[in-house]
Amino acid sequence: MDDTIEDQFNVNRFLQLTERFYAETGIELDVNSAFVWRSIGELAEAVDRGSLPELPKLLQLRDGDKSRPLIVFAGGLSCFLELKDLLKGLDYDGVIYGIRLSQFNKDGSEPARVCDEVKACCEELASKGITGPVSLVGYSFGGIFALELARKLEENGQEVRFLGLIDPLLSEHAWPWHIWASHTFRILMRQLRGVPGKLLNKKPLRGSPARGVHTKRKHLQLLVHLLRPFFLRYCNPAWKIYPELCAEWREDRTPDYTRSGRQLLTMRGLYRPSAYSGDLVYYRAEGGTPIFQAQQKTWSPYLLNAEWVDRRGTHLSIIAGKNGVLLGRDIGNRMKSLSTTSGRVTSDKYASGSAFPVFQQGVADGAT
Repeated sequence: MDDTIEDQFNVNRFLQLTERFYAETGIELDVNSAFVWRSIGELAEAVDRGSLPELPKLLQLRDGDKSRPLIVFAGGLSCFLELKDLLKGLDYDGVIYGIRLSQFNKDGSEPARVCDEVKACCEELASKGITGPVSLVGYSFGGIFALELARKLEENGQEVRFLGLIDPLLSEHAWPWHIWASHTFRILMRQLRGVPGKLLNKKPLRGSPARGVHTKRKHLQLLVHLLRPFFLRYCNPAWKIYPELCAEWREDRTPDYTRSGRQLLTMRGLYRPSAYSGDLVYYRAEGGTPIFQAQQKTWSPYLLNAEWVDRRGTHLSIIAGKNGVLLGRDIGNRMKSLSTTSGRVTSDKYASGSAFPVFQQGVADGAT
């Protein structure tokens, strides 16, 4: 009962716990409950008392110097357990906060956008008296929130000492057409090579509700699967069906989690990047699939003063285990070496502002 939830659970195990708990009790635990009720006993007592209020938007993940706050955004629906290995390696004596995403409950005619979340973040920081220099780190789609919050804070005259983006994800709507077409063509050719075997296979396609599915229905499912990238590209992100076309969509989550996921995928589809001239560090997973290589080419023209850093791992494993610990250590070292003159990270290795060849090619493509 005294075991710390953060030590005993990773993000996947805790999500499984919330799903099973909801199925058996009808009570939906917030994915960040572990950062309010730290132990299993504390959480159990809170449930027993019926005192499970909505969690605060700003969660303190680690205590430290309040004058030098670090604000982190997790990926997906901001479950900070996925960043525990990164935080373990992050040697930083300032206070570390995590910002949870707001649930705006807007209707389909005017869905929530990234700017709505950024406004809510600014209001939360101001209400907590965090008006001085801040540092920001965002993983996956959380990187977009970190980027746009940095932009807004700087517009408001607030200093951003450090900005780190870890494999931030853009929707395919934001990709230039030639990058999207090249990527989609490669994916389609790879899938078509497997079509004959799938048509001859008597087993139903993955996700089919029953075995022995009718042949025509099986062919229709296969066609929809092959055309999904085209549906996604030309589907209006504001449409209700849009989140269900995304590869990340799952229907077997708890109700609040599903609603938040629908909102987040719509936000991502509606978001379009614009040029940012501030300094930042962009951490790219070395083991990225072609979809992530396309992401980097798309980002390059917009991040004018980025330092591009390759890190070991895939998009998922870059923050997990030893990779996460080493990444956290790198972030901590860079924050320690903040220049006293500019207030930003300096690096001799990248002083010229040059990037890796793949990013240089991306800039050229964007300029063309």
